[in-house]
Amino acid sequence: MHFFEINLFGVYVAPISIILVVAWLVLLPVRRIANRFGLLRHVWHPALFEFAVYLIVVSLIVLAIANRSQWTQACTWLRDHGIAKTKWSDCVELMSEIPMPPTPLKAPAS
Repeated sequence: MHFFEINLFGVYVAPISIILVVAWLVLLPVRRIANRFGLLRHVWHPALFEFAVYLIVVSLIVLAIANRSQWTQACTWLRDHGIAKTKWSDCVELMSEIPMPPTPLKAPAS
């Protein structure tokens, strides 16, 4: 996946700057709703909470954009940049939860 600079009225800007502005615009109504229903009263530090929600929104936007890319595009990029085929991943597996290590067996009682 590759982001390209965006031509904005003759000025090339990084795509992350556009994503940050879009996330801020998404956060404005969320903040109003939270204030209207008094949800921020139940938070220890409202500014940190809003910042965390902002980072979540930014991450969701980046993941939504990245999800549009295909595995074939990744393979094409690897081939074009001379990455050895032995270094490519054989498969990508999406997991619904993080696998946990096996629990240790209890020693027999003596």
